[in-house]
Amino acid sequence: GKQSLYNVSITVDVKGYGESDTWGHLFGFRKIESHIDSATGGRLFKVNGQPIFIRGGNWILSDCLLRLSKERYKTDIKFHADMNLNMIRCWGGGLAERPEFYHYCDVYGLLVWQEFWITGDVDGRGIPVSNPDGPLDHDLFMLCARDTVKLLRNYPSLALWVGGNEQVPPDDINTALKNDLKLHPLFESHSENALSIEE
Repeated sequence: GKQSLYNVSITVDVKGYGESDTWGHLFGFRKIESHIDSATGGRLFKVNGQPIFIRGGNWILSDCLLRLSKERYKTDIKFHADMNLNMIRCWGGGLAERPEFYHYCDVYGLLVWQEFWITGDVDGRGIPVSNPDGPLDHDLFMLCARDTVKLLRNYPSLALWVGGNEQVPPDDINTALKNDLKLHPLFESHSENALSIEE
């Protein structure tokens, strides 16, 4: 349905020189809760106190070079909403999407399950066997993760951060991700699921 979204605009005015810079962002207010159901073992979600049945899809990657136009993002996200989906999982083997992706998820009311970039090709699986402590450069991974949290943290569609695709990240990365998610205002993580970032 229609989402209640608001536009914030901040302008820096330098005395004697006029407007120096301006920044705007569409935002919304919502409370998303999630926990593991003790009876089924499944993850349950509530939005603004209301339980919701998740009908989701998997977003692999728009384009390897992230070249989609704003109109194409709008069309593709609207297709998901028109199919009555209410969540999109951004696969950990891809990239964090461009801001337009999250903007249209906000507009069309789709929640985003955002994974970081750890998949079966960097965790010791596969042929030939990769580094089981992958990714290869943990410091670089965390620099990218911190930037991604800062880039995406203001989108109300963002419902869940997950350490990687279908496995727990190495201990040092998992611990760092838990701490760095504090960069996401009002975000709380709880220990419930071995596949998600735990606190």
